Amino acid sequence: MSQLQLPKWQTRLMPGLLVIALLCMNSTAYAQTRPDFSEIEAIHSLSDRDNTAALKQLQEYKEKLGKDANYALRAEVLKTLIGILYDAGKIKEADAANAELLQLARAQKDNDMINMALIGEAFQMLDQGKFAMALVKLNDIQQSLRDSKNAEVQMRLNIAFGMVQLAIGNFDKSLPYFLEALKLADQIPRRRAQAKLYRMESIARLYLNMHNAEKALETTNEALAMLPGIDSPKITSSLQMTRGLALIDLGRHDEALEAYKTVLQIATDAGMPAVAATALGNIADYYLHVRKFTEAERAARFSLEKAQAVNDPFAMAIAKANIGFALAGQKKFAQGIGYINEAKKFFMETGSKSDVENLLSEIGNMYEAADMYKEALATVREQQKLSDELFRSDRARAVATLQEQFNAQQRQKQIELLARENQLKDADIKNRQLQQLVLMLAAVIMVMAGMVVFFLYRRVRKTNEKLREVNEQLEFHAVRDPLTGLYNRRSFVDMMKGRAILPEGERREDAIDNPDCLILMDIDHFKNINDSFGHATGDAVLIEVARRLRSTVRDSDMVLRWGAKNF
Repeated sequence: MSQLQLPKWQTRLMPGLLVIALLCMNSTAYAQTRPDFSEIEAIHSLSDRDNTAALKQLQEYKEKLGKDANYALRAEVLKTLIGILYDAGKIKEADAANAELLQLARAQKDNDMINMALIGEAFQMLDQGKFAMALVKLNDIQQSLRDSKNAEVQMRLNIAFGMVQLAIGNFDKSLPYFLEALKLADQIPRRRAQAKLYRMESIARLYLNMHNAEKALETTNEALAMLPGIDSPKITSSLQMTRGLALIDLGRHDEALEAYKTVLQIATDAGMPAVAATALGNIADYYLHVRKFTEAERAARFSLEKAQAVNDPFAMAIAKANIGFALAGQKKFAQGIGYINEAKKFFMETGSKSDVENLLSEIGNMYEAADMYKEALATVREQQKLSDELFRSDRARAVATLQEQFNAQQRQKQIELLARENQLKDADIKNRQLQQLVLMLAAVIMVMAGMVVFFLYRRVRKTNEKLREVNEQLEFHAVRDPLTGLYNRRSFVDMMKGRAILPEGERREDAIDNPDCLILMDIDHFKNINDSFGHATGDAVLIEVARRLRSTVRDSDMVLRWGAKNF
């Protein structure tokens, strides 16, 4: 029997691992009063090492928490539970938890959390092969999140877009989404390193689909180099699985086997049966490739047991196909064909025609190696017929996808037009509000200006009054002697200058109504008073003399201090 080729469908990646990458990250706080997430974070960290124990603890914690607990706490429990359930292979329970999260978020009108749950539904569509519907749903989610600053939900949206584009076959469009998600992983509040590693794994798997195994291996090795600081067997197993696939494509089969065995050991220790089933399936593929059919049968049967334990029909079909090829390699064609036909029936019933085509190719190779050319020819014809159907189906699916994309673009344009109209209305409202604000500000400024002018006026008036008083004081001190209070010599001189000049030949003493008289007096021995009793006594004498002079003369007379002791 000729060497069997490794079929593409046998290395299909588990959807659970992709969803884990989305739903295992913690989110931002949902309330101003942040609840205590420490217990959830401890369980989350435990799930990286022991998924079974973490699932049990989280379910118990959820029951203890009840429905009346803090919303943010309940939402965080459900988000963590979804990822752990997927790891445990409990897909239906995980989908039910996602539906519960959506209902809870809608009750709280939490737009970011609503869209996180809706992204989970888009991944369910992706797993069901409804790529166009998933793309339309994600476009609607993108519109709903256009104003969101939540790094985590934006990261999940980019991952979902990348996975849909990958499923459609648009690898060039898928890569930018994954790279953006990798950048956003550095902005989430917690578990940044784990999120970054999951993003790098997604990029590596994209490279595998692009048939760039070298780049896939390089990316995976770079991620594995970051693991020593992160105690997460779950991430390690996922990265090692991707590394094994890259090594198989590069023809380094022995290294790939070691990677698969590492994944199997980790999955067994951490209680991740779905991952163990996938690892065993890949190990069986390896043994088929190197024609060790007994070892391939043993690994495939173990894989079937694990797949049955988690009730994963797709993994069970792959395991049965591997068992069939392993038995055929041991010349047990009757038994082998029975297992292969069971797998073929499952793929036909589920509409996985591409998997059926790959399976028929392997069956044809098996018959040819056994010199059963009649059966090989019949199988090849059946494969060709199916290939034609797939071509037509793919073309119809492509047309449907394009139609959905067109419809989504039309809806997008309508949404943009409505958004522009709303922007114009908002701008008009803002202009009116601005005008009202300007008028109010102008009125306030006028009132304030009036108040300022009023206060300035009062201040100026008070200042003028003080200035007048000061001027009066200055004027008083300019014509008065500061010690005695009598007029000073300057005042007398100014008064004399102001007298009218008489005509020549006329004497002033002839004016009966204006008699003039000047009396000059001096205090004798005033120096002795200062020398004997001090200047203070001298000043007192001067003041007393001035008082007596004022009391002696008439009100119409003028008394002044002429000099130091002269009056």
